[in-house]
Amino acid sequence: MALQHAGQAVSLGSVRYPAPRRKLAATATAVSVLAAACVAGVLVIGRSAPSHPAPDHDTATSRVVVRLAAYEDIMAMAASGPYLYLATDSFGGPPYAIAAYSGATGRLIRRVTIPAEPATVAVGPGHSVWLTLSPNQWGGPCGTWLFAAGLDRRSSASLCSVVLPTGPTTALTGDVLPGWVGTLALPPPGQPGRATVEPSAKIGNWAVDSLARVGSYVAAFLSNDTGDGHLVIIGQRGLSIRGVRGLPLQSEAGHAGSLWVTTASPTKDPSAGPLVRLDAHLRPTTPQAILANPALQQSEHVWSDGNTIWVATSSPAHRLVCFTDGAELGRFGTIRVPGDVSAFAAAGHTVYVPHSMMPTVVGMWEVLSYPIPRQCL
Repeated sequence: MALQHAGQAVSLGSVRYPAPRRKLAATATAVSVLAAACVAGVLVIGRSAPSHPAPDHDTATSRVVVRLAAYEDIMAMAASGPYLYLATDSFGGPPYAIAAYSGATGRLIRRVTIPAEPATVAVGPGHSVWLTLSPNQWGGPCGTWLFAAGLDRRSSASLCSVVLPTGPTTALTGDVLPGWVGTLALPPPGQPGRATVEPSAKIGNWAVDSLARVGSYVAAFLSNDTGDGHLVIIGQRGLSIRGVRGLPLQSEAGHAGSLWVTTASPTKDPSAGPLVRLDAHLRPTTPQAILANPALQQSEHVWSDGNTIWVATSSPAHRLVCFTDGAELGRFGTIRVPGDVSAFAAAGHTVYVPHSMMPTVVGMWEVLSYPIPRQCL
């Protein structure tokens, strides 16, 4: 397939694709085995709490929404309106699929077989659903698929990079040309037409792992073949950082004019470190309430959903922490999730996380739902 660019066909053979990765992403991840278990509940972390937060009077138990077939692994997930979307593989290989479920009842609405490993799932304006595919050791094509909400119609392009939806049929994407990010426009799902790309900014010889909006700018998390990563503000020459206070970067999430970033502490925990807030110029602006929170000094991944920031941590009692991000930070809330949180989705008043049934049942996953703590709504 050829994409249309500036009135001319662009050969996809000239496009550099990032190597397949199994690292945590803004809207998609490979899910590690979760073996720990703890009581499900909601806690409130007061700003003045010296160490561990005290339980709130209200408790919330988890509910199993979806139980997958044996050895079906969740690679990426998202939620929008009444739908929960799961992209899966089978024990690291084919068959691959994306499925839409009712977020309320877990009823399977539609399952679509896909030809390569799913990399990311993102929801965008107009209830659009964006799926990216990436070849792995089992082969398969690159692909960016745009679905209608019920997965009954789609359009596609042979691009292999993360996307940041900007409209019902448009998204910012990495590697539209070698070393460039740009805008991808697809026909509406199910309608005829050609995909077009428009390069917008040069980023050099780096793969784009994630994109996040920061005010009127977009931050890109870039990495090379050795996994060395750094953040840049697209289109702003010289705005780039490789770490914060000497700590390497892990993940990003944007909200309003702020960029929330997780770091790693190589001497303490190579997969966890302090949560940091940056402005649109990549300068640290982390509030004292974040710095004083012990659980958020063990952050592993960060997501944003509406005005709420969600942080996965390595603290057993505070696996998933949330707070609203406005003129002032809201109070902290915690959902006690049984094990590491390596994928996440939220819609309405509900949050969804995957859970391994190990050691009770080997090779089986389920998706748990929790009510969002009231202080995080």
